[in-house]
Amino acid sequence: AIETGNALLSNGAYKEAVNEFESILKRSSPDDFPEKFINLQNSLGIAYYALGSREDEQANLEKAIGAYQKGLTIAKVDEYPKDNALLNNNISIIGIKKIFDFIIIIF
Repeated sequence: AIETGNALLSNGAYKEAVNEFESILKRSSPDDFPEKFINLQNSLGIAYYALGSREDEQANLEKAIGAYQKGLTIAKVDEYPKDNALLNNNISIIGIKKIFDFIIIIF
């Protein structure tokens, strides 16, 4: 359940949270439950972002972006403006992190 994934995420069990969200997404149709799909993609992105702080940072950040982008396929700005803004914001945060990390490497 989403609550289980969120609890795992809150407790720092990032891999397990990723597995939980991915498992739910396999059984969920964005056509039947668009808001649930958007929420799950956002949560999956957050879990991948957090997992990236521990291992395979670049790969997990790319997976986070992918999850957010999948959420954006449903979260159109005219139908789900808040979700659209949230997902785009999360993508921007990753972009800023990558730029910041690059600057640190240069200096």
